[in-house]
Amino acid sequence: MFSAFPDRLIASAALTALALACSGCGAKGPVLRAGGPDAVVLIIIDTLRADYLGSYGYADSTSPTLDRLAAEGLRFEDVTTVAPVTLPSVTSILTGQIPPRHGVRDNAGFVLAEAEETLAERFRAAGWRTGAVVSSAVLSADRGIDQGFEFYRDEFGGDYPIYAASLEPMREEIASDRRRADRSTDLALELIEEFGHQPYFLMVHYFDVHAHYDPPPEHGRLFPRNPYAGEIHFVDAEIERLLRAARSGHDPLIVVVADHGEGLGEHGEVGHGFLLHQATLRVPLIVAGPQVPKGRVRRDPVSTVDLERSIAASSGLVPSDRRRDGRLLLWAGPEETNPPAFYAETMRTLFSYQWSHLRALRQAGFKLVEGPYDEFFDLRDDPRELKPLDLDLPIAVQLKAALRALVSDDDPERLLEQIDEPDPERLETLQSLGYVGDVTEPAEAAHSREEYWRPHPAQQIGKWTERQHNRSRYRRAAAMLERGEFDGALATLDTFLQFEPRHGEAIFNRAVALWTTGRRNEARVSLRECLEIDPDYLPALKIFAQDLAQRKEPERALPMLESWVRQEPDNAEALYNLGACALMLDRYELGRQSLRRFLEVAPDDERAASVRQSLAEMN
Repeated sequence: MFSAFPDRLIASAALTALALACSGCGAKGPVLRAGGPDAVVLIIIDTLRADYLGSYGYADSTSPTLDRLAAEGLRFEDVTTVAPVTLPSVTSILTGQIPPRHGVRDNAGFVLAEAEETLAERFRAAGWRTGAVVSSAVLSADRGIDQGFEFYRDEFGGDYPIYAASLEPMREEIASDRRRADRSTDLALELIEEFGHQPYFLMVHYFDVHAHYDPPPEHGRLFPRNPYAGEIHFVDAEIERLLRAARSGHDPLIVVVADHGEGLGEHGEVGHGFLLHQATLRVPLIVAGPQVPKGRVRRDPVSTVDLERSIAASSGLVPSDRRRDGRLLLWAGPEETNPPAFYAETMRTLFSYQWSHLRALRQAGFKLVEGPYDEFFDLRDDPRELKPLDLDLPIAVQLKAALRALVSDDDPERLLEQIDEPDPERLETLQSLGYVGDVTEPAEAAHSREEYWRPHPAQQIGKWTERQHNRSRYRRAAAMLERGEFDGALATLDTFLQFEPRHGEAIFNRAVALWTTGRRNEARVSLRECLEIDPDYLPALKIFAQDLAQRKEPERALPMLESWVRQEPDNAEALYNLGACALMLDRYELGRQSLRRFLEVAPDDERAASVRQSLAEMN
């Protein structure tokens, strides 16, 4: 699979089948594998834990469609993703390479190079139609993973139903970066209709299972205390609609996988992307279609990086001459008795938060997680990773050496210096999705390698989670202000400021609420506090400077007005007040300059005539 673990030889029968499938590659149109699929539908469900599906043992009926699909085809019991982060994970699925090879390490700052070859490019080169529907802006086309897709539907910003009242304040930002499953299915059905009877490769990415969990009522009421499960039920219903269309007129290969799981509080991780435990690394994988055995369960460990080669081979594509880290999974082949090692990483912690990154290597049931401190688990006896084992055990030492050899040329700290900051619009999108946020100052961690001097993510998760909850309070307070619910906004802002007492914008919004409700003296205290934190904070400057000018306190108002004019040199209100205050302080030259500029900017202002008269008298 990697340099430290060479690929197994492909069985000669498989090579023969591939050769036969490609024997007519020079002919017009795609050459389909005999008995193979004439369409491929790759369904990626964002943030789906394997153990929340009925076919994987979940007690409640969250996934009737996927459970039927598993009964009709092949279910892989033990599947590991390469990263608990969407963009690197999906890139690995499409390229068959681990992140250190394809170079996409986080949701921000990375773009797949054009020189890389994707599964979609291979299908299109073989004459198949190709299309994709993605449901989150994390996978937008500007990340480079649209390579090879004839159609790539990544438009957002339309109608987005909100069902939970607590999320109503976030409606606009949620709608701007994601799409509901029913709309994604609609777009996928449009592509299927566009493809007609031609062979096609279609990737459909569903995002609803990702926080914020807000299932439609008909699905949510089935799981009143577990909206995560309700979202899975909703997506499952949409997959049934998608499969019905895909199977009408075609005999497709269906592949359902998740990009990663969700912590749901295990090991202190509510979401994903911070740790490398099985809660976020283990994902479901279900395959059904031509030449796929029915009702079979494979229990040998596999990786999501195996999918690119396996889908291509089962569809009769010409073998690629590019390097692949994944192995070829023969759907009907035997279980691997000596499976290769699987690599996983999280670089989100480094690139988005500047904490330490983590890497993991798994061999059969053993797993080593490397970071500021290392952990070693036997997943067979301890699947929830509650009992770390001795790092001096021979298998732990072997995995450590293999991991070091695998990443010997990979220097994330060097990458951190090279990556570009995301543009403001994309940064706002990633912040709204919870993928980037405030950086906690790195603290020295005792470790023999300088590479891991930053703090371990486990040491930061609690603070980060608390901060995320508090930011939700702030959004609710902002929405209350817009609706004129000032008392509720003040109470919510006061709670928010207990956790973040130097949040200037929140202090300013508190001042606005107090000012609007007539509590001006209290508002002035908040405005002063806001300007102590940031003396150039323009919204506070505007209110406070004008208030001081009107109250005939020119000495205090003047420096604020000068700052205002520096930031908005053509603002008529700022110029007028600055001129008036300067004259009150006998600063005649500054007063004249400001008032002349006021007349240039606002010659028709109702105060212009008196200003002209005053200037004439001064001359």
